[in-house]
Amino acid sequence: MDIFCRGVKPFPPPALAEVCFWLRIMRDHAQFIELGLPCEEGNLKIEAQGFLGVFDDLEDRLGRASCEEEINRLVMVATVAVGRFFVFNRHILHLLIDCRLCGSCLYPLFVDHLSREALYCRKLLKKFTGCGMEFPVDAMVSENIFWVRGIGDHLKFVRDLIDPSERALVGRAKILGGKFDCLSLQARDLGSMLWHYRPNNELVRFEKDLRVAVSEAVEYFTATESLVTCCTAVSTIPPLLAEHIRREGEHCLVVLEMIRRCLLQDDAAEDEDEDADEDD
Repeated sequence: MDIFCRGVKPFPPPALAEVCFWLRIMRDHAQFIELGLPCEEGNLKIEAQGFLGVFDDLEDRLGRASCEEEINRLVMVATVAVGRFFVFNRHILHLLIDCRLCGSCLYPLFVDHLSREALYCRKLLKKFTGCGMEFPVDAMVSENIFWVRGIGDHLKFVRDLIDPSERALVGRAKILGGKFDCLSLQARDLGSMLWHYRPNNELVRFEKDLRVAVSEAVEYFTATESLVTCCTAVSTIPPLLAEHIRREGEHCLVVLEMIRRCLLQDDAAEDEDEDADEDD
């Protein structure tokens, strides 16, 4: 099921490092919006700058937090801030699709992508005070749907910001993008088939295929970032965006590794149960 479904929760456990990672992502998003808004939209720019400051401050304070009580309090503040940022993202999106932000350097899919990640971040933060999903496989398949769509978006963004003369880079992005479009459909099929059930061999195989595809995408993002940073490729990609996309790809691999280990534990538990049955 998609991250917009009410019952969906992220798979990663509520950890401080995870929270700090996503607060930095939210800070970057606020900066992208502020830079992409038309010059005459001063109020919206100020609002975006305000979010940037809030997320920067929260990341810093959480990094220095020394006790569980302080961490929990800051997480609650962050949850509210990210919720408001999600609403702000959707407001910008609606202005764009209603043609009320003429001259913007933002386009709807990009802002929709930002809002999906803000919602994911808010749900992750709420896991600090809530509980996990009743069926672990639900979180796994939802995570797949979220990330495969997100990485696919990243490939489209990079492809569109690279100069057409960079045919090899553009072509590679198109090939990888097509692979992620197919994986996205497969992830949704698995999501609906396995919802409220349990992992199966097809899910294990899909996770392996997804890890390989994400690794390929991360290699591409890393190479692109290097070319952009060294100014050896013609593009309009801001260095911060290139770094941001690479960081998210690497984090996706961390999450997929968590899922892989969980599936291995499930297999080991099933083997123990089978051995116990045979002994009986």
